[in-house]
Amino acid sequence: MAASSETAPLLRQASLSKANDQTPNGYLQPYDTIPAGNCALDGSETTWKNEAKLLARYSAPLVVTYVLQYSYTFVTVIVAGRLGTSELAAASIASMTANITGLAIYEGLATSLDTLTSQAFGSGRKQLVGLHVQRMIALTLLITIPIGAIWICSPWILERLVPETHVAHLAGDFLRFYLIGAPGYGVFETLKRFTQAQGDFMGPMRALENWGPMIQLALPGVLTILSEWLAFDILTFSASYLSEQHLAAQSVLMSIVVMTFHIPMPTSIAATTRFGNLIGSGNIPAARIAFRTYYTIFVGIGVFNIILLTSLRHAIARAFTDDQAVVQIIVAVMPVVAAAQLFDAFSALSNALTRGLGRQVIAGWVNLGVYYCFSVPLSLLLTFGPPKLELVGLWTGPLIGLGLVAMILYLYMRFADWGIAVKEAREREE
Repeated sequence: MAASSETAPLLRQASLSKANDQTPNGYLQPYDTIPAGNCALDGSETTWKNEAKLLARYSAPLVVTYVLQYSYTFVTVIVAGRLGTSELAAASIASMTANITGLAIYEGLATSLDTLTSQAFGSGRKQLVGLHVQRMIALTLLITIPIGAIWICSPWILERLVPETHVAHLAGDFLRFYLIGAPGYGVFETLKRFTQAQGDFMGPMRALENWGPMIQLALPGVLTILSEWLAFDILTFSASYLSEQHLAAQSVLMSIVVMTFHIPMPTSIAATTRFGNLIGSGNIPAARIAFRTYYTIFVGIGVFNIILLTSLRHAIARAFTDDQAVVQIIVAVMPVVAAAQLFDAFSALSNALTRGLGRQVIAGWVNLGVYYCFSVPLSLLLTFGPPKLELVGLWTGPLIGLGLVAMILYLYMRFADWGIAVKEAREREE
């Protein structure tokens, strides 16, 4: 058997030769040309209509996948709300803790594949796609060990953070059972980036080498997702210091926000893949058309979420709980939460496109700076300070913070030198 190397094929379909990879205008083909109506997918030429069709084609199955993936948590919160206010609060705290100490880390690590696999596939180096995925699976299983330790000890940790001890213990019990599915969640996040089965039984031993580029891109991805999720978790824990009703209302609002986020988020992943393909192939003109098209589409997604949440706010509240105090809080805060969804959609796309460009580190520091130097302090001031806006104030900080993140990253992407990113993508493949 031939010696293992980064250039040995892992996928059944061998990569094209350099001669065959060239399009008539000199661009590398990001993938095989497959007609889609009047839209050629070779990336050599594109229009805004082609990019819109591609994004719709890529996004539809991803949206369904992510909605189904989140439905477990969503249904759990609904059922807990029917058991009682304490159970609803415990389910919320457990879900948020699982997000910040485990699921955010899994998803953050997997974001490095948004850059590595899409750019490798776009440049014709298909043999690298499987190798990147194998390395990430190994890293994911390794990181499950400290995550599991935290979840096992969660009853004692949470009782020091949550005023109601019985709620903390209920949340801890939830997390211990949740641990059973944690490794599968991490591997699933990785395998979603994989497109073809492997045919090389020596592949797992190559997967233990050359983790450097993957970790270099993965850590900023973790920073980006972790900073946003942690900020919202801080706000959820802060709601527990208002009242149990406010905490229950916050748990409902967070559940709704996460569910609606599963429209822009998977769509942004599809945008990352296409954008990374174009950067990997060196087709900067087509990438710029895609860039403008995606922002236009995400305006529509954000507006749709605003209309959906504001028009159904009474029905949503009653679906989760019969406690009238909790219902009134949800209805009062929902317009602010809905407004944040427009900026959340822009922020999701901006973070996604920086991954496609290989600039996760920029997004990571922008998210960290905005959330913890501005957004979270503003929320706490408006909630517990002189304004005493309670949950309205708690959500005002994220509303403004998401807008700042989206604006800063848009301006960076607008004026960055994409040619340097193309060169770096080629260097990572050598």
